[in-house]
Amino acid sequence: MLIQKVKVEHILILTRKKTISENNFQIEGKIIYKIELREYKLNSHNNEEIYSIMLYVNTDNGEIEVDYLGKSTKDKQTFDESCNFLCNYNGILSTLNRIIIEMRKNTI
Repeated sequence: MLIQKVKVEHILILTRKKTISENNFQIEGKIIYKIELREYKLNSHNNEEIYSIMLYVNTDNGEIEVDYLGKSTKDKQTFDESCNFLCNYNGILSTLNRIIIEMRKNTI
């Protein structure tokens, strides 16, 4: 089950992805199997390069993909900056907690 939290106003085209973790670990009672940061190019009507940065998480409770930034961006460097933050500054723990809360909302 893949839950995608994006308004379906644009077609999303996967342009890049980076595996953050493939090591199984447990957090908040959930087993996390895989975490990926994904960059999608939004198919816009005026040929602008607009990107959406998503975080994909595969758990023992299913899969979820959420909008990491909460907004789209035109800055191509945002993907690399987001990846560096997640990998280097403990940003992953608060993000995973947010995703687990979202998963619980969807299963109630």
